[in-house]
Amino acid sequence: MFSLPPTCVLPSPARRLFQAGWGLVAVWTLWASPAAPASESAARPASAVLPTAAHGPVVAPSGHGAPAAAVPQESEGTLPSEVGAGDSPRMEIERKVRETWDDGPLEESAEMSSFRKQLEDGRLDRRQGRPADAVARLVALLRSGAPEDLKRSAMMELAIAIQDQGDLSRAAQTYAQYIQRFPRQPGVIEAYLRQGLAYRQMGATSIAISKFYAVMTSALSLRLDQMEYYKRLVLQAQVEIAETFYLEGRWAEAVDFLQRLLKSNAPQLDVEEVRFKLVRALAAQDKRSEVVGQAQTFIERHPDSGNVPEVRFLLASTLKQQGRNQEALQQVLQLLESQRSSADRDPRAWSYWQKRAGNEIANQLYREGDYFGTLQIYQRLLTLDETAEWQLPVLYQIGLALERLQQPNKAFDAYAQLLRREPEVAGSDGPSPSLKTVLEMARWRQKNLKWVQTAAASAAAIRQIPDPTQPATNHVSSSGNR
Repeated sequence: MFSLPPTCVLPSPARRLFQAGWGLVAVWTLWASPAAPASESAARPASAVLPTAAHGPVVAPSGHGAPAAAVPQESEGTLPSEVGAGDSPRMEIERKVRETWDDGPLEESAEMSSFRKQLEDGRLDRRQGRPADAVARLVALLRSGAPEDLKRSAMMELAIAIQDQGDLSRAAQTYAQYIQRFPRQPGVIEAYLRQGLAYRQMGATSIAISKFYAVMTSALSLRLDQMEYYKRLVLQAQVEIAETFYLEGRWAEAVDFLQRLLKSNAPQLDVEEVRFKLVRALAAQDKRSEVVGQAQTFIERHPDSGNVPEVRFLLASTLKQQGRNQEALQQVLQLLESQRSSADRDPRAWSYWQKRAGNEIANQLYREGDYFGTLQIYQRLLTLDETAEWQLPVLYQIGLALERLQQPNKAFDAYAQLLRREPEVAGSDGPSPSLKTVLEMARWRQKNLKWVQTAAASAAAIRQIPDPTQPATNHVSSSGNR
């Protein structure tokens, strides 16, 4: 077959004319040669795909400089082996010409390249945190003569950029325009999802939930190629429905949807987050038995989660409400003894829940007369924070518990340790009102302990209480000796 030398490159117009001339040879060859066997087309590689409408109309050579006629387009992705036997001779000629001169798709026009660049620049502006620039570019593209498929992508990017700007009402309207303009395109599923999020941010939760339901109904009605991607969108819509109920405080509905999500066993589901919110929603409903079960499951399956301290707090509080004091105390002690490697991931959160859980459970135990359990917790709380602002109130509580346990000397030492740290909180304006109260109460209780000890010693001296370790002596009255 005739071929150009490797170094011979014709200009584009000359090349088109040369291809047209070669097309005449192809016509003659086609008409003069017998019909190709049926297996010939099947033997062609499946990767040889005909050009689609995205590359512009395919033009068949007409010869002798006559105007070329447009060839009817095939659907995107049609393979050469799928061309029917009833195709026109002109389409068959074009196919053979392209097989002979396969230079790939025709070059995209300058105008089309400009439209595509405008879309990509707008998308880049949005992703790099320049939503205002993205909006300006995308609006200009939508007002241009760009093809409809580019405008569809531009409208979605525009809605997201407007939402990034915080203009939620306008973003919701843009998503609605997208859905109305492209109702049968798979992109409406993402549009419904993002529109629902926008409405929820605006506080229109009922409308938001309806949009999330629309995600699921749209996914069922459309013929989708990327099933895994749209399955994730549907799953996300279900998560957002549960989240909307959860944020609204509609605990019964939230629990229902969260339990459904756990039963779905979807691999993309954030099981840890769903189970954590389920524990909180059940606790808000005061469903104690279910809280205990779900909290224990969470701690067992997600021991390294940053939500473990709060779950332990809810578990300890629930156990305390059920009267299971020893189990509640055990949960608090485990929380206070959490491994440092876990607490270091989010030290502020761990410290907050350790202090809150310890303080609340210890106070409840103190009110119920469990002074030993109270002392255990407060001694652990003392080690959580070395600042005087934290340790002074804890030392005061330790002193009170020791007094109730009939250990006045140790209680006195706890108050003395507290008062020795008074200079640390003095400052230029003196201690805060709360710490000033703690200091005054500790000073009073220390004086009271001294007074009680002095009074007890004086009473013993007055009564001349005999030493119980010495044997008693028999005194004979003087009247008996007379």
